[in-house]
Amino acid sequence: MLIPKITIRGILLSMIGFGFFFLVMADAVRGKSWAIATCLAISTVAILALFFVVMFSSSYLIARVHRRLTSSGLPAAGSPFAAETPPPQIVPPQEAPE
Repeated sequence: MLIPKITIRGILLSMIGFGFFFLVMADAVRGKSWAIATCLAISTVAILALFFVVMFSSSYLIARVHRRLTSSGLPAAGSPFAAETPPPQIVPPQEAPE
């Protein structure tokens, strides 16, 4: 189902973005300091994003395994803040006149 969500406009914009990135990367290979710094910054952001994905996936997997091992897998019904019965009413409700 991914193909219908990708448009020609999105493909062209990503090609433009990658073109600029590789243009900067070519200048970094030639030794320009601003291009090296830019490539390092973009690489750092990409590596951190990948690290966050891995950490979230591993914690999600640990939580799923823990939930499956400790209970039936379904959360308990009801609110943890609600009592068994409703609280007593301070002002009794008035009956509607007929």
